[in-house]
Amino acid sequence: IPKKENDMSSEEFENLTWEKQMVCVLQQMVECENPQVEKDEKIAFKRTIGHMDYPIPKKYLQEEKESNTRLIGNRVHNFTPDWKLVLSDGLYTRLQVAKQAKIKYSNDCEKVVYLDTVIEALEIGVSFVEKYKMAALQSGNNEMYQLLSRVPFYGAYSFHEALQSIRFIYGLLWMNGHNHIGFGRFDQYMWPYLQHDLQNNVIDEQEALELIEEFFLSINKDSKVYPGIQKGDNGQTLMLGGSDKNGRSSENKLTYMVLKAAADVALLEPKINLRICSDSSDYLLSLAAELGKQGMPQYSNDDVIIPALVKKVNT
Repeated sequence: IPKKENDMSSEEFENLTWEKQMVCVLQQMVECENPQVEKDEKIAFKRTIGHMDYPIPKKYLQEEKESNTRLIGNRVHNFTPDWKLVLSDGLYTRLQVAKQAKIKYSNDCEKVVYLDTVIEALEIGVSFVEKYKMAALQSGNNEMYQLLSRVPFYGAYSFHEALQSIRFIYGLLWMNGHNHIGFGRFDQYMWPYLQHDLQNNVIDEQEALELIEEFFLSINKDSKVYPGIQKGDNGQTLMLGGSDKNGRSSENKLTYMVLKAAADVALLEPKINLRICSDSSDYLLSLAAELGKQGMPQYSNDDVIIPALVKKVNT
């Protein structure tokens, strides 16, 4: 990222809170990004600026040195957002929540300073979506322009909107210095959107499958700018299946479609993880076996893992 004339000095930057430093980096990255939207693409977001070394305040580096323990990675990486909440709210609602929290905690200086950075980061995200909207308009992709006029500003309503919202917010999180972010139990929080669209003839199953494949293609288009163990391998994980609170398999039509899509596109990302249990269907296992030709999915047995975790918590 090029350094601008009005950038603050290194000493001034070091005196900022870590959160404020990250916001400054995010702002600069968004300003330098050149949004690209293809005329016929269904899911938009492609990084054009490479990943960078994010700032780590000297006091934290000193803390690591003194404790002989790596602390930094545990603070900001390897997590899964509450995608259900993100999709239902959108950026504007989260912005209002942050502003209301700032009023509520107006007498707590530390919380106010933190919430100021949250608000600023969300506003930067909003401005970035606006840049993509204009890029869509200039490319002649009117469908994408209309889509980005709704999400991720507002909560998603359709399956297509939900996919686009995830893609954009996921990209922003990476740009803000958070690595190895999970997609969580994708077939659980996304199923209500697909179920609604199928029942109301908004899309059919073939169109839904194509959207999932477009989503997978999208997260691989800019993989070269992300850090990873090997080229194109960025730890973008997606969980499927699993049991519900009654121990029954929670697989659904979307579970099957994601496995089919992953087999069709045959790409490194996302990494498919499949939770199975004694109630998992033979059909689910046959689709997983077919995908196994590509080295995925990774399996987790709920019948073993869940009791083990419960036992661990209780001891």
